[in-house]
Amino acid sequence: MSEEVDVATFLTRKERFYKYFRPGTLHIVCGQPGMGKSTFAMMVLNAALERYGDDYVVCSNILLKHKARRADGSIVVEQAYPKGYYLVTSWAHFAVLLPTFLEQGKRIILCMDEGGMAESAQAGSTVLQAATRDFNSLLTIRRKLNLCLIIIAIDVSVLQGKLREVGGIVNAIWEKVHESGYDEKEVVEVRSQTKTKLFKGVVPHGIATPEPQVKLGQIYMETEAPAMFDAGRLRGKPFLLGEFLRAASNCLKEEVPSHVRAFLKSGKVVQRSPIPEIAAYEIEEAESDDAEPLERREPQSDSTQHNVKDQVDTMLRENYPVPQIVKTVVGEDGKNVSKQFVYQRKKELAL
Repeated sequence: MSEEVDVATFLTRKERFYKYFRPGTLHIVCGQPGMGKSTFAMMVLNAALERYGDDYVVCSNILLKHKARRADGSIVVEQAYPKGYYLVTSWAHFAVLLPTFLEQGKRIILCMDEGGMAESAQAGSTVLQAATRDFNSLLTIRRKLNLCLIIIAIDVSVLQGKLREVGGIVNAIWEKVHESGYDEKEVVEVRSQTKTKLFKGVVPHGIATPEPQVKLGQIYMETEAPAMFDAGRLRGKPFLLGEFLRAASNCLKEEVPSHVRAFLKSGKVVQRSPIPEIAAYEIEEAESDDAEPLERREPQSDSTQHNVKDQVDTMLRENYPVPQIVKTVVGEDGKNVSKQFVYQRKKELAL
């Protein structure tokens, strides 16, 4: 079933906007360079902030800026962001902001531009890679986190397989298309689980305003390229997205802010059971970086570790924690490197 809807009507009808961009949804926005896919996404973000800012906050790696006049009369371009918009370039940054947003009862839109560059979502990602497994785990609890995801990409083919079709994971794919009588930037087709709609013509405004039309002091988007988006680092160490998700998963929704803050402070996930016999113990589910493996075996040779010694040594020298190395390094046979081998290399390198 196909239906034509005006973009302005769609964005200004609260009940429809809240239904489409509700917590737990994932949207893919795609189109060739210059067709306005980022502009369309920014129109959605602008509506969330201007019209529904009491309920929504926006996190994105899309840079914003404005033109300011200096005392000497010259014009300078500087980064600038409106209330409710947060520049986020890593999962670590997002995790730090999340508890406050949840306590405020906000709906969170996380918009990742050039999604094909994000290591957890790009084509070629498989469940053998820790970043991909962690990202897929995030998708299972997105509603619990009050999170709506928007991923912008040139084409769905640059994304991992699970994100290429509408289904249980992807709620809608918005694609910029050519339509007779309209500029190529004015039309977007949306494919959802129930129907296909064609949204037509509206003049971008607010933070989606094209640069030639912006006024002095007006905030608008950087159209050349977004910032990167990766796992990030926390207190000098690689951020463990999987452990962060465990902290958010092993509790009630109302407890997520305190559990996430506890994890960010200690780096460990502590699960307390309501069963008296178990509650007497604090079960630390996250492994310590320096903990020796409980199971003792003879160290495996380099050959049995599928020629991954150089990668293991490099990550050890960069102070990656042992659990992260075990999750990340995969040998030629598709199996993760053993914990025993990593500790053996750590000892031999005197680290």
